Amino acid sequence: MFIDASYEGDLIALAGVSFTFGREGTNVYGESLNGVRPPATAHQFTVNVDPYVVPGNPASGLLPFVQAGTGGTPGDTDQRIQAFNYRLCFTQNATNKLPHVVPPNYNPARYELLGRLLDARVAAGDSLTINNFF
Repeated sequence: MFIDASYEGDLIALAGVSFTFGREGTNVYGESLNGVRPPATAHQFTVNVDPYVVPGNPASGLLPFVQAGTGGTPGDTDQRIQAFNYRLCFTQNATNKLPHVVPPNYNPARYELLGRLLDARVAAGDSLTINNFF
């Protein structure tokens, strides 16, 4: 027996262990906070952000990682993967420092939504600091 304490469940997948993903509905175990969640300002954008590749043009398609639709009915089961976070590890120890480099296959379109969110928050009068993101 082992415990996969990796954030993404990598060990389970590599070990060939059966697993499930997504959210169980509220009716599966009688837990009121399971399943698709209703909109909540603590977990949603607080400003409008244009989701289209060409701003204002639905025919241009959606930005990467933006899905059409409502996201589901609150409390329902889904087969989606939880939103991802970016982890940054920095140090002041000179012997542990590495240069910042553009990774292979970097695609700036994958970060366009974040840039638009930042622009929209600044336009709405938010004074953003690094602490807003931790």
